Amino acid sequence: MISKMDRKLKKLSHLFWEYEFKEIDSSKDEYLIMKKVLSYGGIEDLRTLLDIFGKEKIKGFLLRTKGKGIDKRRLRFYEVFFGLPKEEVDNWIKDPLRKLWNK
Repeated sequence: MISKMDRKLKKLSHLFWEYEFKEIDSSKDEYLIMKKVLSYGGIEDLRTLLDIFGKEKIKGFLLRTKGKGIDKRRLRFYEVFFGLPKEEVDNWIKDPLRKLWNK
């Protein structure tokens, strides 16, 4: 029997082309799931992510990781959507190490 959480997670399977999706676990692979959806997902994927983890957990993830690997346009959206401190997001975007990866 497929759990409610598995059904929700399955909606995101298109973002995990390089993984064996059936082995992804929402409790063990939180970082991977959040990173993929926030970096590559659309608005429906974000809704699913919110349904799985909740707004505060995702906001905490963004603050902890400083938005690494997420392009600046998305970060600006998440800044507003999740109420992230503008000064922090500005600093994340200005980080010289980030610029190396953005080129």
